[in-house]
Amino acid sequence: MLTDSILGGRGESQPSSSSVEVDVTSLLEEEAQLYADEARLYAERATADEAESSFDIEKEVQEEMRDFQTQLRRLNEEGTERESRS
Repeated sequence: MLTDSILGGRGESQPSSSSVEVDVTSLLEEEAQLYADEARLYAERATADEAESSFDIEKEVQEEMRDFQTQLRRLNEEGTERESRS
């Protein structure tokens, strides 16, 4: 019989459809878990990148504030010198 030769001979039985469904279900669940893990890792990386970017922006703002304070101090000193000369 043709189906016997495809299944490997007369003495072997074909797995029941319910056991195949359980295996497929398990595989689908495992695949879903892999995608969930990958999404979580991607989100963690994105959060880390955002934090690093935020830190860089904060660092730049602090540098600009220091420069601004230095300029204000110089202007204040110049103003004080001009007043003392007058």
